Amino acid sequence: MSRPLNIFQRQGLDALAQANPALRVGPGSSPSPYADGGFVTPCGAERVMLTGGQLTSYLTPDSIVPFEAVFRRLPIDGIFTATPGKPCQFEMGTVQVPISMGLVILDTRFAIYRPSGAAAGDFVELEDNRLSTQVGWDILSNVQRQGNYRYELNPLPPASTSTPAYQGQPNLGVIQGVQPGFASDDAFDAARAQQVQLSSGGGLSMMPQRHHRQGLLHVPAPWVLHSSEEFIMNCSVFRAIQIPIAFFESEVFGFMIPDTNLIDMQKSIAPCISKPGGI
Repeated sequence: MSRPLNIFQRQGLDALAQANPALRVGPGSSPSPYADGGFVTPCGAERVMLTGGQLTSYLTPDSIVPFEAVFRRLPIDGIFTATPGKPCQFEMGTVQVPISMGLVILDTRFAIYRPSGAAAGDFVELEDNRLSTQVGWDILSNVQRQGNYRYELNPLPPASTSTPAYQGQPNLGVIQGVQPGFASDDAFDAARAQQVQLSSGGGLSMMPQRHHRQGLLHVPAPWVLHSSEEFIMNCSVFRAIQIPIAFFESEVFGFMIPDTNLIDMQKSIAPCISKPGGI
């Protein structure tokens, strides 16, 4: 026999029932059916204090394998003569996910090194955002990009409107792919940036040299790759580099996990939808 609820527990259940009319609450409650056959299921997180406190958050099971790789590439002749119409592009590195495993990329980092001038074989990293209008970086997952990006690496004149993205102004042309009519200044800015970067293959998805921020990730969101997929990192030089370069470097960090577990994790974090046919 279950213990009777005290007044505070009863008040909490009453408030929950009032906020969720379709959900049965109380001892022995079960999902409540909709009239058309769907069900409402409780969705929430249960916090459990484990022995060890914060220490346990640093531990992972053996099935989760840390992954980290560093790629370094020597400069080639094309970087000293590159133009927007004839860029120089080369692959920094490729990672193929093992069969039956999944890979989650948590962070990436790109850098360029130059000779220090102090001694042979001594190199130093370029300062943040050096060569930002000459070099770009591109990340692909199975020749696709996981996200909607817009990096305008080529500086453009300011738009004539205060809100170019939403306030279109008549101008002298129509951009291919835009609905019939006058294109906004913002669309023209994107087209001009695209024209400079398109020959490199990355287009507006080509990332700039990022600032180094201690403790913050360099990617906007984790990349998720499943069994046998490829993670490709490219470097594009679309304007000639006029300084000595020792080598280019890219780093990637994440973890591998059995692909079935990764798929289950993705399903478990899907937003709860309290309606028939929801997750």
